[in-house]
Amino acid sequence: MADLVLGAQCVNLSVKRLDEVEAWYVDLFGFRRVSRRRYPEMALEICFLRLGGFEVELIQFDQSVESVRFPDPPRHGAQRGITHFGLQVTDLDAVQQRLVEARVAVLFGPKVFPELGMRLLFVSDPEGNLVKLVERVPPVEVHSGA
Repeated sequence: MADLVLGAQCVNLSVKRLDEVEAWYVDLFGFRRVSRRRYPEMALEICFLRLGGFEVELIQFDQSVESVRFPDPPRHGAQRGITHFGLQVTDLDAVQQRLVEARVAVLFGPKVFPELGMRLLFVSDPEGNLVKLVERVPPVEVHSGA
């Protein structure tokens, strides 16, 4: 089936404050709104945001339920299920500076993982959804002491 799958398409985030979360992704990362529509028969409103070929679907139900709060990275991965999504960036230092200017707290990082060929940091959106920002760097072979 790998010959039929093109790649990642979207992530869906259920939110309480649709306007605020939409503005955060648009203003901070440059997502653009593809569509936004209310479905009264399903008691929800949904907004599709796109950046490159990736979409974030923001969905707000009239009667949503608070989910379990994930611990901050790196312990977030100890909880089963989808814990975050990632965005690839060209310059993590410049991104971090813009995050500071926008008063967005960095929860983890920046951290280099030379064996994986990446530098990364984590932030959370206004509703606590974790976003990993990744800059690819040349991988370095790491040898453990023997």
